[in-house]
Amino acid sequence: MIFFFYFLLIPAFCFALFYFVLFHYLAQKEMSKLSEEEEKIARAALEENYILRQMLQETANGGCDDEEVSGTSVDKVDSIFALRRGNEILKGEIADLQSQIDASGVSAAETVHKFNQLQNKRAQLRNENRGLENIANHQAPKVKEVNRLVLNQLTMKRSCDEKNRVSKEEIKRLKDIREKEMEKLYVTLRKEAYLKEQLENANLASNSSDSQTLRNAILSKDKTIQKLEEDIERARTNQRKLSDDENGYSEDGLEKLRKEHDGLREQVQTLQALLQGSPQR
Repeated sequence: MIFFFYFLLIPAFCFALFYFVLFHYLAQKEMSKLSEEEEKIARAALEENYILRQMLQETANGGCDDEEVSGTSVDKVDSIFALRRGNEILKGEIADLQSQIDASGVSAAETVHKFNQLQNKRAQLRNENRGLENIANHQAPKVKEVNRLVLNQLTMKRSCDEKNRVSKEEIKRLKDIREKEMEKLYVTLRKEAYLKEQLENANLASNSSDSQTLRNAILSKDKTIQKLEEDIERARTNQRKLSDDENGYSEDGLEKLRKEHDGLREQVQTLQALLQGSPQR
């Protein structure tokens, strides 16, 4: 029985030693390629192999009676076969994982390299964010000053718009005044035509010897001349309030009125001379 037990233990010991060396080699070579879960499975396999090797060493060293060996040998053999089956399962799982890693075409070194690149990119972005925050904090007073200037400009624009509105209203008012003055000028021109007609009638009357009619005509002319002088003075006062272009236009009208006024005075003087030379009634 003992010989049979040792006969079973020697191949198991060799098999366990082989798997221990194999797993140790795979652990050293492929540890960087395995994920965390795969690494746990590999470590569990190593621990089981280590326990099996310890059990084989204890069995080989002896130190127990034949009865004790015969009593525990069956349990140890069962545990050895159970561990062997577990090792076979783990071996198949490791092979599947290795084939999956090979099929993915991504090596552990490449993955680590990409991870390092992402870490560096993350650090770079973090530094850029900090730099932008510093710039924003540094530019905050300038932004505040710019906002203040913009508000001042808006206030000035509103003020200028209001002044423009008032100026436009004033220009409109002056235009209305100019139109009224032009109407007065037209009235004066009509009076001029009327005076010319009266003057012609006076010339006709001067051919007669009716001195009273001449006196009345002279008196009427004097009143008309006085009214013209008042209109000219009023127009001269109003034209000072108009723009340069408007002043030029009114100046021409006033010059015309002055000439007509002087002509009327000459005609009145002529009538007076005729009156003095005519016979009295």
